[in-house]
Amino acid sequence: MDATGDASEENGGTHKYRRAGLTQIEAQRYSRTLEMREETRRLREASPLGILGWLIWKLVFKGFQPTWMIASILAACAFGLLILRDLGGLESVASETADLDMRIEAAFEAERSPRLDVYGAWLEALDSALDGDLRRRPDLDRFQIWAEAGPYLIGRETLALTMLADEETPEQVDARLRALPPELRARQLRQALDMPLREARAREITPVEQVFMPEAMQARHRSALPAWNLVAGPVEAFLMGQAEGRLDIRSQPGLSRQQAGGVLLYDGVRHLVIQSCQSPIERRARRLGCPQDLPRQGFDPFLLALSAFEAGLVARTPDTVNAQRGAQLVRAAYAAGRLSTGLEADLRADLAVSLPPDYVVDRAFEAELQAEEAFQIPSRYQDRLSARIPVDEAVLHDVARHLHMIAELADASSASLSLRLIEILPGIDAVPALLALVERMGAGAVALHQTVGDSMYEIVEVEQVVGEVQPLHRHGLIASLMSMLIVLLLSLKRIATAPLIRQASRFQGLDAFLCRLLLGRKV
Repeated sequence: MDATGDASEENGGTHKYRRAGLTQIEAQRYSRTLEMREETRRLREASPLGILGWLIWKLVFKGFQPTWMIASILAACAFGLLILRDLGGLESVASETADLDMRIEAAFEAERSPRLDVYGAWLEALDSALDGDLRRRPDLDRFQIWAEAGPYLIGRETLALTMLADEETPEQVDARLRALPPELRARQLRQALDMPLREARAREITPVEQVFMPEAMQARHRSALPAWNLVAGPVEAFLMGQAEGRLDIRSQPGLSRQQAGGVLLYDGVRHLVIQSCQSPIERRARRLGCPQDLPRQGFDPFLLALSAFEAGLVARTPDTVNAQRGAQLVRAAYAAGRLSTGLEADLRADLAVSLPPDYVVDRAFEAELQAEEAFQIPSRYQDRLSARIPVDEAVLHDVARHLHMIAELADASSASLSLRLIEILPGIDAVPALLALVERMGAGAVALHQTVGDSMYEIVEVEQVVGEVQPLHRHGLIASLMSMLIVLLLSLKRIATAPLIRQASRFQGLDAFLCRLLLGRKV
């Protein structure tokens, strides 16, 4: 009778927990857990040895996850400090940008006459850009080049004194500020530049350096913008690979150095068709079905190799993902007469080895390219042509990597400005140094090159020497961060779980069993 009553009572309790949302097994486990906790002695009733064991178990049970998180955080901090040490320390990392700024200013200063009115010379260069080309069309790319070079050309301190000079001369302002404590003088000079720049960014003025120009010059720039955007928009879209068809590169003022005739550019697949059909190999084999009315641009193995990149024939890797766009920019610079002889020679030599004409045309034939249809509807062949040429060969991968960095020049400035940046490259190995300069001073790197020549790359070469992160430290930091993420996910899972379900877990049952074992049963 008693056994039947106990079983009935137990089933009744289990049924109550099941109605609360637990499964049959969870309800039974929760019921047993509660029974064990009720049977466990209080701490004051347990033996000293039992209390010691209970404390050790609770430290492990309750403190494991927080200890895991703290250990992961400490490990991440330790590996982060080791990586910082590998890179040369906090002082080296923090001073790198300021150091480069000082070198750029010093390079400009070394080339100018001591008696030159630098601010006036800067305004003259900007005024000339607004006067534009022979047809009096403003060249706002050249305007941006000199605008972004301004703070370096003039010098930040000289420019700040000029901005602070109202009824005084910059020399009088300088004399007045030198009477102040050095820290206060430095803060006032810094604020004289930083506050107008912040205001210009808030008003979305481009380039922001316009705030250092007279209002009349800013008004001239604003009045020239609508006509400029009208012609520069399609050029930018085409060069960034966002538009198909063809483009006359001379439509944008100042972009092309070619004075006579139109300079037509075609999109990637069309350019591949034009060059492939005009190659001696295809003229003999006649495999691609080339029509007679294709545009005649003259066969060039160099342009055919670039068109292989443009059309997507060359496979892309994580460090060459933008090589396709970089090749299009190089080809546009070539057509505009802005491809430097040094860069062209390097690219021609490497591409002649890695992408000879017969190899490119054969890959196009394997993709079942039909020239007439591909020229009319290039989108049909983009997937067929994709990644037909692997980049496992070292020379080709190196070319693709540098083309990728050339595309990053456009990301750091604009597509049309990148053509002017390509023009100042002395060779393919100078691309990383130019990219570092552009990331710091924008298109002003063109003005720096016009002032100091190829010696500007020496400014960056010292900056390129940085410590190498040891793989063990990098992997240790990644593992520590992943460990922290795991603990965080476990904590979120625990928070998202209903309290009753947490109490019915196996861990709670184990905790109740060990507590009863260590502290003893109630008598």
